[in-house]
Amino acid sequence: MTTCCPAPDLHIHTRYCGHAGGELDAYVLHAIQMGLPEIGFAGHFPYPDGFVETVPNCVIPARDFPLFVEEALRLQSRYKESIAIRLAAEIDFLPDFTEQIRSALTQWPLDYVIGSVHMLDGIPLSITIWRYLSPASRSWAARTGCGSVTGGRWRR
Repeated sequence: MTTCCPAPDLHIHTRYCGHAGGELDAYVLHAIQMGLPEIGFAGHFPYPDGFVETVPNCVIPARDFPLFVEEALRLQSRYKESIAIRLAAEIDFLPDFTEQIRSALTQWPLDYVIGSVHMLDGIPLSITIWRYLSPASRSWAARTGCGSVTGGRWRR
């Protein structure tokens, strides 16, 4: 029988985006303990100037994004012998702001970008979808969380 290593977790949110908690160091140490070969801190990229935010605490505020990047890069260097740590941004599809977002992305040393759709025409999908989940599905989502390293520590 062939044994395989655990899959990397490349979609880890942090306290910087307002809907996760804990220290980045703790995520790294937990991932090492779990035997993960690689993790990726994927912060929700700040909304572009002119975009009207419909739900608070969904992205990293522009003033805090440099702090998020600095901390992730520090940990990348500190733990390079134990685990690969990637830096990423998760970006909502905002058709009216594509060029502005593309330009802003070039300013950061990102390893990858995650594209996402969290809203359509200003309506937040995650909140809408949550309302339609069955009680069993809500319970499962609350128990399991969204990422292996975060272990269900999401705040609503």
